[in-house]
Amino acid sequence: MQTFDRLHFFIQCVYFTFYFVESFDDIGEAIVQRFVHLIHWTMEVPTNLLFNHHRNLMEENGTLARNVKHTIDMFPRWAVIFDTDVTCKTKFKQLEFIQDSTYKWYEDVSVQGKFRSDFCRLIQLYIHGGLYFDNDFEVVDTSFVTRSHNFLSVKSIDPHTLFQAILLATPGHPIVKLSIDMFQSYIQGKLSINGWIGPVIMYKAVFTNRSLAYLMTERNLPLSYLLGRRRTDACHYGVFDRGKFIGYSRMMTWNACDDKKVSCSAPPTIAPPPISSPLIFHAPPSVAVKV
Repeated sequence: MQTFDRLHFFIQCVYFTFYFVESFDDIGEAIVQRFVHLIHWTMEVPTNLLFNHHRNLMEENGTLARNVKHTIDMFPRWAVIFDTDVTCKTKFKQLEFIQDSTYKWYEDVSVQGKFRSDFCRLIQLYIHGGLYFDNDFEVVDTSFVTRSHNFLSVKSIDPHTLFQAILLATPGHPIVKLSIDMFQSYIQGKLSINGWIGPVIMYKAVFTNRSLAYLMTERNLPLSYLLGRRRTDACHYGVFDRGKFIGYSRMMTWNACDDKKVSCSAPPTIAPPPISSPLIFHAPPSVAVKV
């Protein structure tokens, strides 16, 4: 971004701060918030690739593990940070605003793994910054990563949610911090969420200050993108950045449990067995008609 554009943004921040505050006492806090936004707007995202799972997929060779390694290969020279449930929880201690109730919720065996993953990716982004991917997102194009974005995600095909399989942010980004705060409010029963917890919370956080986020789009894929792929079970969705295809939303069928997922690659068509002898159709006998 050119220096003039950054200066113009700064002037706008100051102008809108004084225009919208309700009282003189609010000006100080509002100015601080605008300066925080300005700082993050000028920061570059660290070249960290972030993943998490209840197991360390880096030590495995299954379908998910191979896809993660494919993603890593698409970003050469990027550092890789892979957290499990255990290692992610140890990072809570680095953040003084993490509540005791959050520790208890995270350790509760009844909490589904996908919800722990939703919270863990926020912690990863807040501490390290970088680019988070879901383990089952199939990357095709990496051109969406540019220096002009300091927060990026995907507007989901589902209304009022973000498809947070891709998240990019600077360390300590205000949207990530707000998402953590809202998530903890949900854990404490102070915030009601109608829908998927992580995607809805992130959507709410982004649209409190939409100007800070760059959003790509999830879409139904045309048939030309689905050759050799299943066309059901969420395998037929993909992410686009202004018309450029970025990747498949999932390379495995949608399911809450990993052991019930199967590859989005369509199984080969089984040819019918060969016919051993030709089929002969006998015409029905003719019936004489008496006149």
